[in-house]
Amino acid sequence: MRAKAFSIVVLVVIVLLAGAAAPAAAQQGEVDSSRCPDTVDNNVVLRLPDGSTVGPDGSVALYPGTRVDVVLCSGGDVEPADGVAWSLEPAEGITITSAETDHYEIEIADVAADREVDLGSSIPERDAVRAPGLTAAAGHAVDVTVGGDSYRITVANESRAAALQSHSEAYRENATAVTEAAASLTASDASVDAMSDSAAELDRVEPLQNNYDALQSGLFDAAARGDDDAVAALDAYESHRAETLSSVREDLESADVDGRANDGATSVLLNVLGFLAIGAVVGGAGGWYVTKDIMDDIGYKRSRGSAFDFGSEQLTKQFVVAGAFLVAALAALVGTGLHGALLAVLRAVIGL
Repeated sequence: MRAKAFSIVVLVVIVLLAGAAAPAAAQQGEVDSSRCPDTVDNNVVLRLPDGSTVGPDGSVALYPGTRVDVVLCSGGDVEPADGVAWSLEPAEGITITSAETDHYEIEIADVAADREVDLGSSIPERDAVRAPGLTAAAGHAVDVTVGGDSYRITVANESRAAALQSHSEAYRENATAVTEAAASLTASDASVDAMSDSAAELDRVEPLQNNYDALQSGLFDAAARGDDDAVAALDAYESHRAETLSSVREDLESADVDGRANDGATSVLLNVLGFLAIGAVVGGAGGWYVTKDIMDDIGYKRSRGSAFDFGSEQLTKQFVVAGAFLVAALAALVGTGLHGALLAVLRAVIGL
């Protein structure tokens, strides 16, 4: 029955509420000297957003908006970033965002094409600086919107950007559909047919979750590269999803779907039975009248001649009248709008 379908949807919603929480951004603090190469040389070490490091023998390509820490090591120790021991000058492909106790924070700038960043030449106080290869990669920006707020996310290529935007739009459409469907069930005048339509919309809870999972995956990759908007979007989507599913669950619990579906079915069946009763009375009276008229005609003709034979043509008038009553009954059913409710009841009762 439809009421059972609603109950199943409620269980699905409750399960979805147990989804994974989005990761929170955290300050990484000072750099541990154990990250420094054990040499007397001047070595640049990059600390990435996920806490990993890239030494002078490594290389990394980062997309616009990614923030990393630049650390200078000498003799196996971290050098203070005080502007005296060493400083970092601007270079094409990066923007210096802050100077901390033991490192500079830089952000990868927007570039039209991949650009190599020479960090070794950006430290004027030191000679023969060994630095990892750093590439400012040309990424693709995409805007995602949730809860009325927009976030610009940078991803590797156009296909990923298109996929992220597609899932964002589908998530928004599905969230709106399930919220409105659940809210419509709380209306006191919701008919059985309307409740059936709402059940179809509530089936979009699963696609909503699939969209959320895809968004979480794409945004997490961007957040791991230090994209602040991606971190904020992860939090926003998690909050919006939790609020949406909580609202849907509350509406379903307050709608008393089981009781109202049964009441609606009873009401429709009583109306249908009423039509059947009227049809029986009208059809019976009309049939009796037409049949009496036919039998009187047959009796009269037989009294005039024994050769008269009773055939199907004598029933033609009765069939015509019966057909007329049938058309009238169907027209009345459609005209009163009960045909949709009747179909909904039949679907609920016998699984049509």
